[in-house]
Amino acid sequence: MSSYNTGTISIAANSDIGIGTNTKWKDNKFGVAPAQTILIKVGNAFKLSAIKNVNSDTELVLIDKFPDAVFNAEYFIQTSVPDTYSDAARKVTAQLGYTDELLFNLNKWMTEIGIVTITTPEGKSIQLKSINALASDISNRLTKDQNGADIPDKNAFVKNLGLAETVERANNAVPSSRKINGKALSGDVSLNAGDVGAFPGVTPFESFPQRSYVGAFSSGPGTGWAKGLNFGYINKDVGQIYVNSIGDLYAYFLNSNTKSYGGIVNTHPVGAPIAWPQLNPPSGYLTCNGQAFDKSLYPNLAEAYPAGRVPDLRGEFIRGWDDGRGVDPGRVCGSWQADNTKRIQLTEGNPTGNFLSNYQGPKDQYRYPIGRDSLAGATATSIANNTGGNETRPRNIAFNYIVRAA
Repeated sequence: MSSYNTGTISIAANSDIGIGTNTKWKDNKFGVAPAQTILIKVGNAFKLSAIKNVNSDTELVLIDKFPDAVFNAEYFIQTSVPDTYSDAARKVTAQLGYTDELLFNLNKWMTEIGIVTITTPEGKSIQLKSINALASDISNRLTKDQNGADIPDKNAFVKNLGLAETVERANNAVPSSRKINGKALSGDVSLNAGDVGAFPGVTPFESFPQRSYVGAFSSGPGTGWAKGLNFGYINKDVGQIYVNSIGDLYAYFLNSNTKSYGGIVNTHPVGAPIAWPQLNPPSGYLTCNGQAFDKSLYPNLAEAYPAGRVPDLRGEFIRGWDDGRGVDPGRVCGSWQADNTKRIQLTEGNPTGNFLSNYQGPKDQYRYPIGRDSLAGATATSIANNTGGNETRPRNIAFNYIVRAA
């Protein structure tokens, strides 16, 4: 059983006129004719009626008035059963018309060039590539074994793929004939620190390296575990600086004539007094004037002077600590001592005598009274009652005592 239900139908209440939207009721190839039954959807159900007459593609007359009003409703027209000769003739005519239109569309598809427009029995328009257009596409397809060589416009192809910028970068790439530090770009390039002037690391030595080595080094126990640097030109003049495990810094110039010059850079440990010829100490040093210092700022100096005060060496001589020798007993390191004159004792006369003489001079020779100058004889100046300054001192030169603070 065949039916036609393209489009929708609208009917006013108690009217026998049906108005179609997107319908082709008058087109014979669809087989719509009088006396055919029609189902019209009202709400959720369908109501039955029949066609009295088909006025046009979008208007038909029902055999009786339709009680309900519908707008753009679904419908179904039964078109398959002819009940008269005229209906059968109409259906044959409709079928022939459908076949004619199909043949017409098929002819357009096979003969025209490019895109053709075909109308379906339902009245819809469809655009298809013609046979000629499809044949052209097939003839212009790429052949696999050409690997892209048969592309007519390769530049446009690359651009359409979005690779134009990539190709431009490739054209500006460094050619393989170029080299990096003497290493060709034709393969993997392996660079070491020396190739690019980077720090090559530390090289271990048992002893100090000589002029045959330039770079950082670490030496063995015989050097005090020295860590340092040789710089200059291999087997020519080379500078060498290093620091040992107790923090002493050394600097040497290794001359190409095999001689070396230099030595320890700072020979004074923190806190050791240094004779300085200027009024003000250099940076990093303090004057030994008894001043207090910040132990948190100078922790190494605080190890030498735990009280946080440097010694006052203004106008003082420094004497070596006795340390149990017995020359200057009873002293502790860093203690102060006042000036003193060694006691002088003179003797005269017979050792068995029981009195002191008022004269002085060599025994059994000319003698003169104590405290008086001799008019003649062994000496010209008496040592008693001599006048002098307020201290006993040797000849000296004044320097400013300073200490290294850090």
